[in-house]
Amino acid sequence: MGRHSATGRRFKLLQWFSVLSCITITLSAIASGALLSRFMTDKLLAREATVMMEFVNSVLRVEEVDKYFQKKRGALHGDIEEFFDHVGHLPGVLRANVYARDRSILWSSDSDLIGSRFDTNEELEEAFNGKPHISMHDIGGDQRADHHFKGNLGQQFVETYFPVLSAS
Repeated sequence: MGRHSATGRRFKLLQWFSVLSCITITLSAIASGALLSRFMTDKLLAREATVMMEFVNSVLRVEEVDKYFQKKRGALHGDIEEFFDHVGHLPGVLRANVYARDRSILWSSDSDLIGSRFDTNEELEEAFNGKPHISMHDIGGDQRADHHFKGNLGQQFVETYFPVLSAS
């Protein structure tokens, strides 16, 4: 004799166990996938920022541009400006800025920004303290003055700040 519920039907433990197991496995897979995706995205972006920082710093050391960053001595020119122009026009780059020690924009791929300063830029402060910073944002997603781009609203972009290290 099997156990019956109050309605007289038999309780199907195996069927309930199968359904709950399927739901548990599905939720675990979704959570693991989301966590792994976020982890890999963060690690890959951090690695990309490190490689880009090392590349830019190696070129700048060869070009001996320390004097432009130690004291604001006018606009960048010649090979240095050409190099930054190439960086600013790499595929996928929305804008590239070069900041002077006084936090003003010394060079930008958007020439309207040259000489500008943006208040309370924590990411820039991290870079000036020697730590690269990378984060993802949506175009039009926040109202920061330095995040106004011509582009598709809602499109994601990666913002990278890294220090230019002195050769000395």
